[in-house]
Amino acid sequence: MYQCRFLLVALIGLAVACQPGSSTEAPFERRHPFILFQDETRNHIGEQIQTDSGASVLEFVRAEADEAFEDFDTTEWNAEIYGDYGFIAETSAFLNWFEQDCSRAAKVIEAVSRLQTNWDDHSGWGINIRMPSSLMHYTSAWDLMVASDCDYEGADEILAEKLTSITAAFFDRYILDPFYREASIGLTQNNHPIRTAAAIGMVGLAFEDVHPDATAWLNWAVSELDYLWGPDGRYVQPGGAVNEGPHYYGYAFAPTVGFLIALHHGSDPGRLYERDCINRSDLDPWTGHNCVDGEAFVFLNPLVQEHFWKTVDWSLSLRLPDGRRAPVADAPLKSQVAAAILPAFGAPDYFTWDWTSNVEEPFKIKGYHRLPIQHLAYAQFESDSGPPDWTHHILPDSGVATLRSGWTPDDIVVSIWAEAGAARKAVHNHVDSTSFVMSGMGELFITDTGYYKPNAQDNAVTASPQSHNVILIDGKGAPSKGLLTSWGDADASIENPIDDQTFGYVEAVQTYEDHTVRRGIALARGRYSFVTDFVESLVLGQHTYQRRLHAYAGEDLGGSVAVSGLTYTINRPSARLDIVTQSTLPGFRLEAPERIDGQAPHVHALVKGDGHHEVIDGIVEGTSPGFLSVMVPSPVDATSTVSVTELLQAEGSVAYRIAQVGEFDDVIWLRQSDAPQELAIAGVGVLSTDADWVWIGLGDSKRAQRSGSYLRLEGDDLSCVGDSQDVAFCSGETIAR
Repeated sequence: MYQCRFLLVALIGLAVACQPGSSTEAPFERRHPFILFQDETRNHIGEQIQTDSGASVLEFVRAEADEAFEDFDTTEWNAEIYGDYGFIAETSAFLNWFEQDCSRAAKVIEAVSRLQTNWDDHSGWGINIRMPSSLMHYTSAWDLMVASDCDYEGADEILAEKLTSITAAFFDRYILDPFYREASIGLTQNNHPIRTAAAIGMVGLAFEDVHPDATAWLNWAVSELDYLWGPDGRYVQPGGAVNEGPHYYGYAFAPTVGFLIALHHGSDPGRLYERDCINRSDLDPWTGHNCVDGEAFVFLNPLVQEHFWKTVDWSLSLRLPDGRRAPVADAPLKSQVAAAILPAFGAPDYFTWDWTSNVEEPFKIKGYHRLPIQHLAYAQFESDSGPPDWTHHILPDSGVATLRSGWTPDDIVVSIWAEAGAARKAVHNHVDSTSFVMSGMGELFITDTGYYKPNAQDNAVTASPQSHNVILIDGKGAPSKGLLTSWGDADASIENPIDDQTFGYVEAVQTYEDHTVRRGIALARGRYSFVTDFVESLVLGQHTYQRRLHAYAGEDLGGSVAVSGLTYTINRPSARLDIVTQSTLPGFRLEAPERIDGQAPHVHALVKGDGHHEVIDGIVEGTSPGFLSVMVPSPVDATSTVSVTELLQAEGSVAYRIAQVGEFDDVIWLRQSDAPQELAIAGVGVLSTDADWVWIGLGDSKRAQRSGSYLRLEGDDLSCVGDSQDVAFCSGETIAR
């Protein structure tokens, strides 16, 4: 739990409390500037730019302010170009304010003069999610103009009139028009209404005393954000997971932070807003919202709220060795933006560490919304902050879990999904429950496939179960998605979590195609991982089972994949992953599925553009198989210090011995219920159990088992039974050898 605290931001001149509704004793009075920061921030920014990274951000701001205006046909209102114009205006006005030099006023005036109000003359669909750039940047420029002594020749008043005119047309079309509202933000309830609200809310906040409808705009925007970022909005799941994945969460999060900063400085924290329910939906999964039109409420700004920070924890838990997030749902490999701003408002300092230590994209300030000035004002460019004090991040109610050995690039990270209800019912979700992603030693090995969507009118090709690391039954997985709210898929669950650094473990359970799949995934000793799969047929009959793995290697991704017997090796530039796998049914083999250009399962969209990667299936025919896989990462040019030896492969049973000299000597044994209950281990003796699986350290006291009534080694009782779940991890007396 986070500690509720006051954070004295001396250079900003603010004391920010995380208690809801906290306020100074004096009546609230808004003063300019307030959109980006307040006037006292100048000295703090001056200190920030003394660092190399801060200086580089200032240079970025200067370069943007120096950008030439792009000429275009203004008979069509272009959100992207006006967004660029707005950013030129914002950065130019900022430099005038910061350097107390009005030499850039002419650039701001020109940016204002170029902004046209013929918003209705746009073409194409979805302009609402592109409006934050133009409306928010231009509004920031207006705020800085008002606060400045520079002569802007009345451009601030002209800009106020233009922005309110554009927003009035925007609000009428996308909020008040039932068709546009339902099609664009009603059926999504995701980053679309959030981005729309941040843009409209910023203008409503700034110009309440200018336009008669501005208060209505602000009430709607705050109502949306209160719902969608709150605990009952179905966008944020219990524990902080966001149902549309880390990429589109980024699109929602970044402009939200920009607007919340403005609201923090520009609105009385005790103000009463009027609830606007026009965009509440009674479709599954948004039923039960209990919204009451016109209800008075106090908005608890998420900027200083723990439940908002927990969404960053969820994003951070998906961090790969290079700092980017796992490419799950409709997501390429991307990094977090804007979280480093939050520690200035009371959030954990490790948000700063995530930002500064990112290997691939350190000090990222744009990508989902341009926020360089907010980072100069609030983020710490030099900090002694470290990583979180937690490693595993298990959210059973959200259907996602991550097991990690630590936070260095060389550590091992495994994430697995098993979502239910609102957690899986989002337009950007994929049919990926029981799928997992694995990285370690600085490399991503087992990947999700990202967002490849060649047809804008259809779902992403990569949304299908075939594009994920799941078990296919006669070539099929859980039901594929339909369009919009035809969610497809099937509820799944995270069960039997063990949060221990020696042995982290969770199970993902899902029923589809008349089978129940129970997949367990473990991170053992921070050095290797293993996966147990039990596939129970609910009806009689023979089937073909494919245990699919997507390699972050081969084809367009570089690296390579090699198969030798039942060992599958993924080679990356700095490390490799050896996967030894077997089934409890006879005839198990490894095969690559048919490759068709641009089609699942080989196609992906992980970096710029699309590409193809290697896919391998472990295939067996029969009924209700079990599978066991051991996954060991190693430096690419070195012999692995971890040996994996098959102890047994008989029908109904699989066992491996995993050892590292001087470190550990472990056995993992998976068995079907009717399999033999004894396993001979050379030099040790006989291990006996009736459990589904056991994991045991032959040289220490560590052991775990799933179900079963006993566990013995050479007659010594080592039973490890949990009180409240089917899987238990135990440390007791050292096992005699």
